[in-house]
Amino acid sequence: MVRRVLPVLAAAITVLLAGGSTATASVRPAGPAAVSPGWRITKVLPNLVVGGLWAGGPRDAWLVGEACADPATCGETDTSNGTVVVRHWDGTAWRSVAMPKAYVNTPLDQGVGAVAATSAKNAWVFADRGTESVDYTDALHRTGSGWARPVRLNAMVEAAVAPSADQVWAFGSPNTGSQRGYYAHFTGITWKTGGFPVEGTTAAALSNDDVWVGGQAASGALVIDHWNGHSWKAKTQHRQRQ
Repeated sequence: MVRRVLPVLAAAITVLLAGGSTATASVRPAGPAAVSPGWRITKVLPNLVVGGLWAGGPRDAWLVGEACADPATCGETDTSNGTVVVRHWDGTAWRSVAMPKAYVNTPLDQGVGAVAATSAKNAWVFADRGTESVDYTDALHRTGSGWARPVRLNAMVEAAVAPSADQVWAFGSPNTGSQRGYYAHFTGITWKTGGFPVEGTTAAALSNDDVWVGGQAASGALVIDHWNGHSWKAKTQHRQRQ
């Protein structure tokens, strides 16, 4: 598997949820305990490398990553037998979402670069795949009826955002080409892909004509770009000190 976040697969991932913790104030009269914001553990996932997290509400969140399918053959020196892991939070528990067979216990090195969603019935998972390194990324679309046929992107996807139910943007670094970055845009009808001046590593959106991406340009500057529905405009640049 492609180690994108944690170098050791034996590490467990603890999923926390903001909730209520009980506290009482001595100056208040006796009565129901006051509730203050806090955190509680909702799930501990052993051997998982997290690739992305999206939340749309208290009963709708997606968590994606990759795990070792067989600890006997998957480790620091042998990264085979990887499995893409998808979990959905329904307000009560993290439910396992079954993946297509091609992404379960596969001999390919694979990781998950990002997840983008708009609801419990509409999510995109970007699975980076290859041998020894990322050769391409499969865009997997989860709908209410299951997984659509994957779309192969010639890049390593590092960030993605879905500004609406029928659109999604993905950003990262290309496997070929002269530009530092890469973009892929599903318009609801077709995919548009190409080079991008920024290697996008983070993204956010409010609507189809209000999309933001941040990353590093070829010059080394950290750049934030904005999509206004027609074109991309650089909004800020920060050159790193040497």
